[in-house]
Amino acid sequence: MSKKKNKAAVFLITVCVLIFSVLIVFFVRHIGHKEKIADLPSLPPLRIEEPPIASYTPYFYPCTDNGATLFSMQPFFERHELRFSLSDDFYRLVCTGMFERLDAHYDGKIYADSSWTYNSEYPILCPPCLFSDSIVFMDARPSLIVLDIKTGKVLQSLQSPVYPSGEAAVKNGVFIFRGKNSSLYEVRFENRHSDKADFLNVKESIDVKTLFSPSVQAADLIREKTSEWLRSSQTFALPVPALLFDAENPEAVPAVLTDKALVCFTVFSPDEQGVYTAGLCTPKGKWLAAPAFAAVFSDDGVLQAVSIDYVSDKPQVKMHFSDKALYYIVCAFFLNEREEYDKNTSLHVMVKKSL
Repeated sequence: MSKKKNKAAVFLITVCVLIFSVLIVFFVRHIGHKEKIADLPSLPPLRIEEPPIASYTPYFYPCTDNGATLFSMQPFFERHELRFSLSDDFYRLVCTGMFERLDAHYDGKIYADSSWTYNSEYPILCPPCLFSDSIVFMDARPSLIVLDIKTGKVLQSLQSPVYPSGEAAVKNGVFIFRGKNSSLYEVRFENRHSDKADFLNVKESIDVKTLFSPSVQAADLIREKTSEWLRSSQTFALPVPALLFDAENPEAVPAVLTDKALVCFTVFSPDEQGVYTAGLCTPKGKWLAAPAFAAVFSDDGVLQAVSIDYVSDKPQVKMHFSDKALYYIVCAFFLNEREEYDKNTSLHVMVKKSL
């Protein structure tokens, strides 16, 4: 009887040991699983300090923050762990990153990077600036472009009353950029207030002609070349460029009287790219043959063509104009010493597409 009790006790102890061993293995594995879960890498949400703007309307204003630090265009840059690259011709913008981190309910998991591409109709002229839901920049139309930060979809496109240079920044929810006239402007995203009238209207912009004036550097290059052709020692200031809206017809452009010639200055961008003839004409639209010259410059002051390289008494040039670029045209009519000229004299300029 005693032997049977001993065998039963041994069996019971063995069973208990086995159960205990199984429990230990279970708990070890369970705890290890939890530790593995805890060891999985995670990332915090991606938060951009600037506010969301997608649902607001952009308005242009003269800039009140003269201490703003602006940034120049870069072909590749990284901001807030999003990587941006611009094509060499500045027509294509690519954004790469983990866009899930921008979601309000991001779960902390690591996802594969994805990317989107924005193909612009016009060159991108200033560095894209980031808001919490959008990317903002200016192109050469000129337009303000607002893209969805996660998809690259165009949310807003608004023609600008100011032609931009290559500098911009975002500060306190305001997009700030420099115009080609060297002045600073800002774009505020807001619900329209009926009592505010100090914004720049696209169609009725304040002093619209000066907004398309060349930069200081470009103006210096254009003036230097013009003085060289005039063979003038007199220092003169380029007049405010006249906008050629209807270039197919003669445009009377006010001229500046120098010691050597009458000089006029215009700015032009065609609606359609192609080969155009640009220069001086008669009031009725006949190309002028006279001691004069016409020269075309790019928006940064680089000479594109000048008539005296071809025929000295035909002040016209024939060249390809891009619909994505801005051009400055200088025309000069040499003075005849036997004639008197009025300071208010105008020259007629025309830019006509070649057949």
